[in-house]
Amino acid sequence: MFNIDYRLVPPVAWNLAAPDVACAMAWAQSQTERLHTNPNRSLIVGQSAGASLALQVAYGLGDGTFASSCAGSVHPPDAVFALYPAEDFGLLWTDERRVGPLDTRDVDITYIGGPPAQYPDRYRAVSAMAHVRAGLPPTLIAYGEADHLIPIGGHRPMAAKLTEVGVPNVLLAIPYNDHGYDAFWGSIGGQITRHVLGEFLSQHFPAQSGATQ
Repeated sequence: MFNIDYRLVPPVAWNLAAPDVACAMAWAQSQTERLHTNPNRSLIVGQSAGASLALQVAYGLGDGTFASSCAGSVHPPDAVFALYPAEDFGLLWTDERRVGPLDTRDVDITYIGGPPAQYPDRYRAVSAMAHVRAGLPPTLIAYGEADHLIPIGGHRPMAAKLTEVGVPNVLLAIPYNDHGYDAFWGSIGGQITRHVLGEFLSQHFPAQSGATQ
């Protein structure tokens, strides 16, 4: 398992973060003998901003939106597990949320550079919703129905769009739970998520003997 760092804001990182993740993946996949890993087998996982980034990388690698920031070939992930992601960054602007000092429009400004009307191409690049197509890796999206930070309005349309093009997917909604609900290991929401994740991995990313990544 690899815990990947990537460039953060400031400056705007819409075209930096995903390539940095791809760079780390390329490096890991080039170190198979030393790390005893399988270069052709990977699962990408993230929470919140990391979940949004996991989708950006998993979906953007195949259509040329993103590439490794340090060159090297990257084998796209075989499956994706995204916890409460933003599949459509435009929703962070139109369905503005504020939690303490955090404002979703500020997130868009610092990460992308401004509003959707000013940077439509940037919003398309980072919004996984715009990159749904046949052949994408199986995807599990989990979220709390009482999420006060990420608009939940993007989750069901995303799942419907994946289903429409034949991409295996699971959408898990946890009632009465908020953003970051899985931080409590023994919570009901956390237990449900682990159970569903186990079933998802058994079907789409089963354990194999020998080296795995």
